Amino acid sequence: MYGSVGAEAVNEKYSSDWLDPVVRSLEGFAQHSQQSIFDIDDEDDPEEVLEIETHILGSTCTMMDRITGARSDLLAELFEVHGQAKTAPIDVLFDFLEYAEAPEHWEDGIPEIDEPDEASQSRQAVFDTDRFMGQAKAVIMKCVVEACAEADLSDRRKNEDIWKRFRRWMRLGLNSGPGTRGDLIGCALLAIGNQVRSGEHKRSAVVPRTELKRVH
Repeated sequence: MYGSVGAEAVNEKYSSDWLDPVVRSLEGFAQHSQQSIFDIDDEDDPEEVLEIETHILGSTCTMMDRITGARSDLLAELFEVHGQAKTAPIDVLFDFLEYAEAPEHWEDGIPEIDEPDEASQSRQAVFDTDRFMGQAKAVIMKCVVEACAEADLSDRRKNEDIWKRFRRWMRLGLNSGPGTRGDLIGCALLAIGNQVRSGEHKRSAVVPRTELKRVH
């Protein structure tokens, strides 16, 4: 669904001005509450709501994937607070990875199957909402990891909240069970690895001392 687009395949000229508005479109999906992504009521057509919200999510992920592939150098701007915003765009991406789930009301918008056959036994087979959200998170995770390769996070005081989040994500691997989030653990490890890999940041970037146990 979200294919990687190399620089040679991209005709658009991207700039850092694109990043903030594109990322902010994910804020609704990154909310802790999953009552609704946008303002909807009982009179709205569930299929139309599903189409609109998945289109926004899919288009945003496609754009972020293209920017990551064509101009990864721009991703360092994700760590900067722009205009009147209280948080940096990277915080939206972090929250999306940690909290976003396929909204329950998406299920109401999946068309009914008139005559189910062996190839499609359920409405979920028509559109797998969890799989769609998982694909979206995979794109955003790649963006976050690449961003950490471009940015200098060596100022531990300035970037304290980012390093705290990475430590918290890594601690999710201490105990196996329902609360284990392998995706977040992997993202944190790759992001930290990209920081210490750079010779410019290596001396001051300190990997959090967290002992991970095997996740079954």
